[in-house]
Amino acid sequence: MEAKIKSAMGKLPDADRRLAEAQKICPVRKDSPLGSMGVPIKLTIQDQPVFLCCKGCEGGALVNPKRTLDEVARLKAKNK
Repeated sequence: MEAKIKSAMGKLPDADRRLAEAQKICPVRKDSPLGSMGVPIKLTIQDQPVFLCCKGCEGGALVNPKRTLDEVARLKAKNK
């Protein structure tokens, strides 16, 4: 699984990869590491980049943007 994640994350542009690596986990499916379901999906919510494990999480992320951004901030702080 680790090799699959590394390969998927490696397909992101460098700047996006660094942001996704800082986040590590999907803010919608909190048990899903970014890259575990292919190349992470990038969304911009209120001018902030958010990475999701898959296209299927897009609706969940957009339903409550504040909650999504709060979760991303929590994930980044936890992974520092």
